[in-house]
Amino acid sequence: MRRREAAHGEEPVNAPEYVTQMFARGETLEEGFRMTGCVVYATSTRLIRVRGKDVTSYDYPGSAGVRESTRYNVWFILCGAAFIAMSGFNSVFPVTGAALIILGVFMKSRVLEISSATHAEPLRLEGDSQALNALLLLLKRKRPDLSG
Repeated sequence: MRRREAAHGEEPVNAPEYVTQMFARGETLEEGFRMTGCVVYATSTRLIRVRGKDVTSYDYPGSAGVRESTRYNVWFILCGAAFIAMSGFNSVFPVTGAALIILGVFMKSRVLEISSATHAEPLRLEGDSQALNALLLLLKRKRPDLSG
């Protein structure tokens, strides 16, 4: 198993042994991304998603498209509306409700869906903007023809 050397200022990427045992001859680990509920490792030939004990592999050539979306935090918005509806009971409720609605609108989560010709379901990754942007750049570098 070979690993890419870390560039200046970068932390070396380490994957669990059960992931590195999956590597083909000559396959190298390039980057790791911590997402919501899973970790994604990018190798020279594929993405490997680890969610608990479930390990799934997505080859770069099999990637058909990428779709980005943003989700609002609906529960904050609904709770805020409920607090505003109860504004007749206490003067704190409308302020709290407005704060919850603002949080619900501004605390968005980004979702990246990578559709694959080899998998029925797309690889759905939710995480912070920095990790998703880095993963998207890596995908565009590996597959410049990728739509989305």
